Amino acid sequence: MYSVYTFKVMRISTQQLELRKLVQALNFFVGYWCFHLQLQVIYINSPEILTDK
Repeated sequence: MYSVYTFKVMRISTQQLELRKLVQALNFFVGYWCFHLQLQVIYINSPEILTDK
């Protein structure tokens, strides 16, 4: 009985961990996408800054 209970708790915690990993990956992807968009906007608005180097 005790081992089954701990197994269920472990399964729930691993599911939460997977969910947290998914959320972290999603946050990273959205952040990277926004950063990429900002870079593109900067490049479109002022190409001379990037081509100067």
